[in-house]
Amino acid sequence: MWEWIKQEQPCFSVEQIAHIIRMSNEPYRTIWRLVAETGIRRGEICGLNVGALDVVNRILLVQRSVTKLRKRKSPKAGAKRNGEVKKRPIKLSPSMFEQLRPFVDGRQGTEPLFLTPVRMTKKGKRIGGTRLEPDNFVKRHLKPIVKKLELEGAAHAFRHGNATLLDSLRAPWALKSTRLGHVDEATTRDYTHMISDDEVRISQELRSMLDKEFVAQDLPKFQPQVETASESQSEAV
Repeated sequence: MWEWIKQEQPCFSVEQIAHIIRMSNEPYRTIWRLVAETGIRRGEICGLNVGALDVVNRILLVQRSVTKLRKRKSPKAGAKRNGEVKKRPIKLSPSMFEQLRPFVDGRQGTEPLFLTPVRMTKKGKRIGGTRLEPDNFVKRHLKPIVKKLELEGAAHAFRHGNATLLDSLRAPWALKSTRLGHVDEATTRDYTHMISDDEVRISQELRSMLDKEFVAQDLPKFQPQVETASESQSEAV
């Protein structure tokens, strides 16, 4: 009888993640760093609002995902309970929080955390500034860089890289599963109680590993990029 062997999935190393980040523009530099540290899915990235970032406790609340055509839904392992969408809290490292701060300061909690860069067509029409769409932003802003670096994988390779880092840090299984959204955990209103000492430790150690390749001078300055595009080119990412 044939034995089925699961194919090994692409996985970005810390060094490869650093190369991808350096070759990217904002907001994608911050997005790749966030995915590398937290392991959240590309649809969950698109579903983040400004209000998902708890600036007091440095916690990211994952509670929405975006599908094609920007339709929003509950993320995996985040179905509604008693009419409320479950929240998945993830502790952020201090450097990751500071990198996200420019995307939060002075903005409304209901606004998308990450917006497509603003572009100007040759006829002076302003396009962009909308919520990211998962397939488009990966196809347009990640895959070309991955191809240039001669790497395999796409957005999910960040998740596998994050899982590998968590394994190397000997993160408890329950913590790893919760951060990656694999387990249906009970959510309390005071979600800060769900942040264990292990998660605080892990976020600090992930920061140390990633910050070796991503220095403070790379922190973003939040301002829309204005480029010239042809009238027929639509910005749908």
